[in-house]
Amino acid sequence: MKYEELVDEKALAVLRWNNMGERASKLKIPVYVKSVDDGEVNVSVLEIPMREQYLTIWQNSGHMAPASDGTFLLDPCAAWIEAWETP
Repeated sequence: MKYEELVDEKALAVLRWNNMGERASKLKIPVYVKSVDDGEVNVSVLEIPMREQYLTIWQNSGHMAPASDGTFLLDPCAAWIEAWETP
């Protein structure tokens, strides 16, 4: 589980998109990594402009699914997680 070191940390989720321009395909979403279990990464999506609209799009695309506690499950095959770089 290569993302275990990011548990309890801010990170950036990068969704994998097919047939999309580079700008859209490299969109980085600020998240807080809650846990890594059974091949899924449990995250909270941090506040961003139009957060609810984006969450709907990402869920409909299959990149993430809602968890019962208000967080989201990311499939590592559909996204990867990068460490949060502070300036």
